[in-house]
Amino acid sequence: MSESEDDLFDSAPIREDQRTSQISSFKISVNSSERRVEEKSGSKRDEVFTTYMVESVSNKTYRVWRRYTNFLQLRQYLEVEHPSCIIPPMPAKRTGDIWNQLTQGRLFTIERSIKNYT
Repeated sequence: MSESEDDLFDSAPIREDQRTSQISSFKISVNSSERRVEEKSGSKRDEVFTTYMVESVSNKTYRVWRRYTNFLQLRQYLEVEHPSCIIPPMPAKRTGDIWNQLTQGRLFTIERSIKNYT
C-alpha cells in the first residue's frame, strides 16, 4: 500500500477517551533497512538511497517503507503542531561506502527517536 507524501501525517481527529486506549496499545518500531536504486533515464548516475521498514501495531499490524527525509518531515510536523514540546533531534544523515555500519547505526537511532515521539 503506497501513500502520497501529502497523506503521510493526515488522520481523522479522535476523541480524548479513544486517544488514551489507542496510545496504550500502540507500538511502533523501525525494523530493517534496505538499499534501493532508482534508475534515472537520461542521467549519468542512478539515485541510490536507503529505506527503512516502519512497523506499527495496534489492532492491526502495518508495515511501510520510508526514506530518511520522511522522518525529517515527521519531526518538522511535530515541531509545528506541538511547539511547547521538545522533539528529540534525528540522527545525522551521512553517505559513504560504509553503508552497512551507517544504516544499522541510523536504524537504531531512528527507532529510538520515533519511540520518543510516541
